[in-house]
Amino acid sequence: MKMKRTLKVGGFALLLAITLVIPGMLLKPKTMNRFHLDGGRAGVTSRIKIEPKDTIDVVVLGDSESYSSFSPMQLWDDYGYTSYVAGVPGAKIGENYDVLKLLFKRQKPKVVLLETNNLFRYQPPNNVEQRMTKRIYQRFPLLKYHSAWKSPLMRAKGILFQGFNVNGGVKPYEGGKYMYPSREREKIFPTNEKYFRGIVRLCRKHQARLILYSAPSPRNYNYKKHNAIKVLAEQNNLTYLDLNVRASRLEIDWRSDTRDRGDHLNLVGAQKATAFLGYYLNKTCHLTCRWDSDIAKRWNLMLKDYKTRAKKVEHSIFRKVNDWEEEVDNELYG
Repeated sequence: MKMKRTLKVGGFALLLAITLVIPGMLLKPKTMNRFHLDGGRAGVTSRIKIEPKDTIDVVVLGDSESYSSFSPMQLWDDYGYTSYVAGVPGAKIGENYDVLKLLFKRQKPKVVLLETNNLFRYQPPNNVEQRMTKRIYQRFPLLKYHSAWKSPLMRAKGILFQGFNVNGGVKPYEGGKYMYPSREREKIFPTNEKYFRGIVRLCRKHQARLILYSAPSPRNYNYKKHNAIKVLAEQNNLTYLDLNVRASRLEIDWRSDTRDRGDHLNLVGAQKATAFLGYYLNKTCHLTCRWDSDIAKRWNLMLKDYKTRAKKVEHSIFRKVNDWEEEVDNELYG
């Protein structure tokens, strides 16, 4: 009887290992990265850890709006500035805080761009329940990385370049004007403000300039949110760039520049957003062009691959001097 009971317990432990522990080990970011299968939430930290130390000057944080709106390879091609998009799918701002802490251990960015959409996504307090969940995740990695199996499929839909998702899908937004002027302000949850202030402190501690920006997105932004972020930026003496109020000047065409009816930009929309942000960084942040540095070879190889991939998905774009260039110059020089 005792032997039978021991066999049952042993069999259960073996089943548990097969169903939870072993698959969890295989789906850990380190393993997924080794076999180039990482993507989504599980791949962000592993990709940060393998990025060469002290080579990134601009870091972009946020949720999916960040890695759909900013292209590091375009910034490199235009100005020779190195950047990395460390956005996390569906991120809460506390996750951005954790990612930034990790980044500062390996990099010395001069600028941190925070895409603001997740300021309005509820972030629960860091309570006992969360700490217990973290411990369970450490014991059973499968529970934490259960969605990592989707990564190869995600990579088939869009290819990552320094965190930017190259996606040429087109599904038009047909809802018309969405940024109606208003004096109302959207509520920002107290816990979100707490983590935001933590990001501000981290940037000041590491002498990185923090800039807030809102990617063009009719599905996520309105004037109430614009007002809330503007006040938050003023309270913390930060620059706030809302690309939604500039969408027409950026020549965002909602018939062709979004991949999912106004939620995220596609490659063409991201090129327009990056052109504006790059121009602003070039005019205001005194970054160093690295075209002649020892890391240039690696970045140029990535750029070549990026351009090959981009040609397969992008529309024809004829870039001209835009109204926003004059706007930025007028703001800076009067």
